[in-house]
Amino acid sequence: MAGQALAAVGQPFFTDMPPKIAADWFPAYQRVLADTLASLSISVGAAVGFILPATLGLRQMLYLHLAWSALSLALTFLFFRAAPATPPSPKKHHEGNARQGKSFGLELAAALSNGNLWCLILSFSCSLGSFNTLSTLAAQLVGPFGYSADDASIFGVACTICGVLGALVMSVIVGLTGKHKPVLTTCCVLCVLFALLAALTVIYVGDGPGGLELLVLAFGGLGFSAMPLMPISFEAAIMVSQAGEGTLAGLCMSGGQILGIGQTLILGQLVQSGHPKIVWIISGGLFCVALLAVSLFAPRSNSFHLPLPEESDVEESRTSCSS
Repeated sequence: MAGQALAAVGQPFFTDMPPKIAADWFPAYQRVLADTLASLSISVGAAVGFILPATLGLRQMLYLHLAWSALSLALTFLFFRAAPATPPSPKKHHEGNARQGKSFGLELAAALSNGNLWCLILSFSCSLGSFNTLSTLAAQLVGPFGYSADDASIFGVACTICGVLGALVMSVIVGLTGKHKPVLTTCCVLCVLFALLAALTVIYVGDGPGGLELLVLAFGGLGFSAMPLMPISFEAAIMVSQAGEGTLAGLCMSGGQILGIGQTLILGQLVQSGHPKIVWIISGGLFCVALLAVSLFAPRSNSFHLPLPEESDVEESRTSCSS
């Protein structure tokens, strides 16, 4: 229990780190992709963590976990610096100077009074909470409709593979266009559609002909559309608030974790009491709430995160060279 508690305390540092690392080490046009790769490593690591106990056994898995944790710690102390010697862009240097001496309490208060940020947090929390619930309770949700634990594993694999692909595709689109809201809206619309497909399949098709294939498509689609929401939401939050990247990521993740844990507990009880159909309806409804919230999200095109003149010259030079 003590070890689990220590690991749980350390988890927020990892989940909140990707946007901070991306902002400190990468220029603006690379930040979404860098954030995505770092965020995906968390999801992939969690998936590997679920596989190892069954593959190696508990004792060997703990030894392996200790070894790679010690290696990661050593590499961090030996080679990782807090920030690059030269800022990745003139804008980042300007922001760093502007934030020096700012109170964390004032930053947090300003963030919590930002209506745009609350819309983003609500959308992120509902979508991430529903996605995590469907992933965690997959076997319990499809079991009453004639599917086995092996089938649930197939759904999980499809969700993870398509999620990695979706995160890469969506992050590249945002990196090239800078359009956070359209991509977030597209992801939420797809979440609603694939959640609806999954619900209709289990309720009306069950384990009949084509049911397995439809559910693989639905879970794969949910992964493709839901997993990109984490890094893109982190970057979108930076567009509407002057708070630190880690603070904004922490606010988004806190909402998602609180709603996800509560939703998992409540919906788990509904499944055990024999109401799996209601669980699917509630999960789909929360994706609809996420879509409504992101439709109210309005990042300002003239926000303080527009490039400085020096960075605009760099971007124009990069674009002309690539063409």
